[in-house]
Amino acid sequence: MAAARYPASMQNPFTRANLGHQLEAAYFMGWLNLVFVALIVLPAVAAGSLLGRGIDARLAQSPGGVAGTVSIIDCQPTGRRQSSWRCDGEFTSDDGTVHVARLQLFPVFDERPFGTVKARVSGPDATIATSPAGLSWLVPIGGGLAFAGLTVYLFYKCYLEPRSRGPAQSTPSPRRRRRR
Repeated sequence: MAAARYPASMQNPFTRANLGHQLEAAYFMGWLNLVFVALIVLPAVAAGSLLGRGIDARLAQSPGGVAGTVSIIDCQPTGRRQSSWRCDGEFTSDDGTVHVARLQLFPVFDERPFGTVKARVSGPDATIATSPAGLSWLVPIGGGLAFAGLTVYLFYKCYLEPRSRGPAQSTPSPRRRRRR
């Protein structure tokens, strides 16, 4: 199969020469780059945070996850109306081999829990315990992927998209004749 050729009016944004021109243009933008970097870094940080939480929750619910109970240590009201509860606790596996001193329960509870709660963790270095059933990992992973896509899109739009060379020149139609 023949390689795709770009018309002379359209440059490939991923060639070494074009990336050099893009970096040169970014250098001359000066302090305005700080705005673009902030626009790119903020969704990247959100993506990393959400993906980390979602992957940990998914690993906990996989067959390699460890089942056990969490002894509730502390609960704080959360949410817009302070109607949900975000709780921390101490995890002990059912067989007693895994013990985590303090971790956060995910997702939040509608009613304040007391005593112990059944949960699963991804391993002895876990920071999050999830409920044994449900798809609580799906929302953070979906949100993380959306923020990662937004990061890639913003990076492309700010730094890699070829700049236009002005409005397109219209050519006269051969059918249309000029009247005098």
